[in-house]
Amino acid sequence: MFLTLICKFVNYIIIHNIILPIIIKNVFILSSIIQFLLLVAGIEQNPGPDQSNKKNLKIVHKTVCSLLPKLDLINNELHEYDIICISESHLDKSITDDQIKLNGFHKPIRLDRNRHGGGVTIYVKNSLHFIIQNDISVSNLELLWVEPTRLPVKWLKEGNAVKLDEHYEQSNEGTELNLKIKNVTSDDSGEYCVEVGNFSRKIHLKIEEQFRRCLEQWKKDDQQFVSTEAEKHVMQKVLTQSSVTLVGNSGTGKSFLSKHIALIMKKHGYTVIPCSKPEDIGKWFKNENLVTHLNQLDLSKQQELVCTKDIYSKDIALSGSCYMGTIELVKWLISRNSDINYCREDGWFPLLWASQKGHVDVVKELLQHSADVNKCTNGTSSLQMACTNNKIEVVHVLLQSCNVQIDLCDVNGCSSLYQAKKGLVGICDLQTIQLIPVPSFILNFI
Repeated sequence: MFLTLICKFVNYIIIHNIILPIIIKNVFILSSIIQFLLLVAGIEQNPGPDQSNKKNLKIVHKTVCSLLPKLDLINNELHEYDIICISESHLDKSITDDQIKLNGFHKPIRLDRNRHGGGVTIYVKNSLHFIIQNDISVSNLELLWVEPTRLPVKWLKEGNAVKLDEHYEQSNEGTELNLKIKNVTSDDSGEYCVEVGNFSRKIHLKIEEQFRRCLEQWKKDDQQFVSTEAEKHVMQKVLTQSSVTLVGNSGTGKSFLSKHIALIMKKHGYTVIPCSKPEDIGKWFKNENLVTHLNQLDLSKQQELVCTKDIYSKDIALSGSCYMGTIELVKWLISRNSDINYCREDGWFPLLWASQKGHVDVVKELLQHSADVNKCTNGTSSLQMACTNNKIEVVHVLLQSCNVQIDLCDVNGCSSLYQAKKGLVGICDLQTIQLIPVPSFILNFI
């Protein structure tokens, strides 16, 4: 075996007293190599251990002489490999992991020297779990040791598999298994479980608790806040307008000011929630917490909120709730006698919003409380809107309404049948669509 031959060669050198002509540096390098080989387990004679029952890994090594400018080339040409080993990476601490990340691979494992030479980097496919063997090292050698494992890593939420996408991102660092949740909302609360072979571990995540801790940190940071004219101006806008957007150059303190304003509003009874875009507000209040809070208000205040109109669109809360699909809030607003057929200035009304977005439960609720199924804006009815946007389940619900008019046409003369053919043929590969008016209205897909 190769290891045995090297050991015998070293013994031969030492026994025959010919070590003196060899310079100290070479002895140290040879000694380091032997130490490294002694640490390696399972050395086999060619062709190595039997791999017939194992899935082969595709591994490649490249000497790139500066990784950063060649990243696109590596990503295109080496993407099929499971593990990519790079030497002469020429990296230092000024280059972040995000700058050299490859699509479909874990965060790079790296050992840098400097921007002018040396350095090694390893990329491992997202589908592989691995362990970084930090305890295996050899002095004066740039060495990374990564041990891939055959055990699949599976994340579950409430017993259901978590789909890894733009919202959920998995990363494995050594023996740590991480699940990163982006754009967090209250829907992300729940019991999570990670499974690796026979090993499993559970954790219960409460987004509200995590955000509470975040608010506590905001309060500590806010002690350093210095009042400015900008603060007064923004506060005035917040108190008089339904939506305020802060715009400014990076580093001008937008985030700091926003947190300060949020803490002030919280003291006055407002609720501060985590969100990265306006749509997250609706997701946060999909549960019944908001309705419970609303029911605690005086009846006069409840009625005021139901009738309040947006200062720009002149819209009411019911329309916005139908757009977002917050069914519990829709039920509460209807129970407080909100105008179910309210039409804002541009002609949009609650049933039209719900039909466009495909919120079947909201459409049913509106129809049960006598929403006008034939109400139109610019000649467009809710049925036409559902057909145009391929909301098939909504179409079925609307057709069950006893007085729905299927022959209404918009300003361009297009009927629901025309919109259905135009919108659904590409998805369902339909040849004909028929609307049969007796005894009820049925949409037949042929």
